[in-house]
Amino acid sequence: MLDRFKRRRFFGLRRRGQIRVPLILLCVFSIVLLVLWTVRDNPLQPPGDSAAEPLSQRQPQEAESVAVEPNAEGENPDDPSRDGWQTEVFANTAKHQLEALLKLIQVPSEQVAEKADQLISVDFEGAEVMPASLDTIFSDERFAVQAPGTSVSDRPAGTVDRSQFVESLKRLGKLFEHSDDLRIEVKVVGVVLDGPRATTKQKIALNARTSRGRIEQHATWTAGWLLSSDPEHPQLSSLAMTDFQQVEARDQGAALLADCTQSVLGSQENVLKQILTGYPEQLDRTQDWRYCVLLGTPGLAVADINNDGLEDIYICQETGIPNLLLLQQPDGSVKNVAGEWGVDWIHNSPAAIFADFDNDGDQDIAVVVTGGIIVSSNEGNRFEKKAFLPTADDTRSVSIADFDGDGRLDLYVCVYGPDGSITDRESAIAGISYRGSLYHDATEGGPNSLLHNRGNWQFADATEEMGLGEANHRLTLAASWEDYDNDGDLDLYVANDYAPNSLFRNDIVDTASPESRSKGRFTDVAEEVGATDQANGMSVSWGDHNRDGWMDLYVGNMFSSAGNRITTQKSFKADATEDIRSTLKRFARGNTLLENQGDGTFKDTSESAGVTMGRWAWSSPFVDLNNDGWEDMLIVNGFITGEDKRDL
Repeated sequence: MLDRFKRRRFFGLRRRGQIRVPLILLCVFSIVLLVLWTVRDNPLQPPGDSAAEPLSQRQPQEAESVAVEPNAEGENPDDPSRDGWQTEVFANTAKHQLEALLKLIQVPSEQVAEKADQLISVDFEGAEVMPASLDTIFSDERFAVQAPGTSVSDRPAGTVDRSQFVESLKRLGKLFEHSDDLRIEVKVVGVVLDGPRATTKQKIALNARTSRGRIEQHATWTAGWLLSSDPEHPQLSSLAMTDFQQVEARDQGAALLADCTQSVLGSQENVLKQILTGYPEQLDRTQDWRYCVLLGTPGLAVADINNDGLEDIYICQETGIPNLLLLQQPDGSVKNVAGEWGVDWIHNSPAAIFADFDNDGDQDIAVVVTGGIIVSSNEGNRFEKKAFLPTADDTRSVSIADFDGDGRLDLYVCVYGPDGSITDRESAIAGISYRGSLYHDATEGGPNSLLHNRGNWQFADATEEMGLGEANHRLTLAASWEDYDNDGDLDLYVANDYAPNSLFRNDIVDTASPESRSKGRFTDVAEEVGATDQANGMSVSWGDHNRDGWMDLYVGNMFSSAGNRITTQKSFKADATEDIRSTLKRFARGNTLLENQGDGTFKDTSESAGVTMGRWAWSSPFVDLNNDGWEDMLIVNGFITGEDKRDL
């Protein structure tokens, strides 16, 4: 479903002249296809070695358009063969064939060759399914990372024949034998149809627990296909591997990250039931169908609220379900004290944050609800409401910083949609640009705001005064503060959905003489310093990933295999400029690492660092997972969780 959902987004771009996204095109059960296409039966023969030639240099076949009746009720509305996208049809076919091929590693060794007959052509030439030798490029007590000693991209495509390829499948099977949880993932990211042959590019992932520990492999394959008389069963004729990496998490008797929900919440029956109840079950019970309700994005915050040295958790829940304040106990369990502490709000709460707003040494709390922020003071054994700060209705997140160096923490409020933009159940679709928005440069969002802490629980809107009011109607999901230029004050990065991001340099504080504040303002320098990252900005994190003393940026976006396939087709937005086509293709690439160059500029090193593939990313913090002093990345992703695991 997820891949189909993404594909519709890009189909929507193809159909409309101004690259706008009408909401109905993105509703999973509401798409009506009015224009269908057919494809010529005799495309051109591929030149030379189809597996070795870069896919980006090939020209896909074109489709002819014919007017037909819309799909009848009950028919599959997502049938690319009826819409003329034969490349999409073949992408699905290739995916199933490669999955079947990789599943051969689970069958007895003596049966692999026979079962491979239907999948691999007799004249196959290409790379092995796994490199014959690997070098360890990183190792510690927990992890070992291996890669080919010689770059696989430098090796000739025709290295093994069919029988040798089958032997490599057996060798791969040996590595994963005795595993009962093998997961195989094939994501097709490019397709070229050329007469009796085809070429696909795909990202491959294998993951399983073995006797040696958990092993995960990632590779990029370019596969050549021989199209037989049976269109559902093409045969693999060639294979080129452009990258390969294997990670082994050594077994130490416990998983790196373990699900401890049951053990931590076991004594809190009502809390456990609320946490473990799936969002679809809550959806039909809610009475508030405004502002992204179908997405279910309640926030959480972590802090030690009672100064006992143990971190506690505040969890926002869906509309109508009381929020939770989980006080950590010495034995590692938690106790819900939201009622006693006066913060068991039942409002729609997309975000919350702990901070010492009154400088008394304990953690106060700000909870976002529809239309504003409830700010409460920590009184030792309860929170006391001090202020309600009106904001736009569709507030998504809040970040804190002392932006002007006056010793008090201020709030920056991120807003997605404008007030009143979503008012009914039918149109409450989450994470989608609003009707009439320009897909790659949306400006119909609600206004973000900077709330200046004046002391004594008084906050004033300083958005315009401080220069943050310009172009302030994006669809904003997240923002983060950091001193990126090492001048002593905090700058602000704002991640926008369907639009360029902003980097606001802080020119307010005179760091040479902090006691005499300058009359400067924030200045958006994102474009001039190379930090716009125009895509689906969903999260932003700062970290010095290369330990050079300058803070780098990691922005969570959206990787889409369907988007990668569709935006590279010649018929996609054929009437648009190459600049527009390139921009739209960028939307499907995934996450972005912007490396601080130390001179005030940033360099996009995402692809060379191999960190674009975060799937549908929502959160992307830097975290030192193995305590070695280097910042790692942890990406939270997903969209719809259901019984069909292919959606994830």
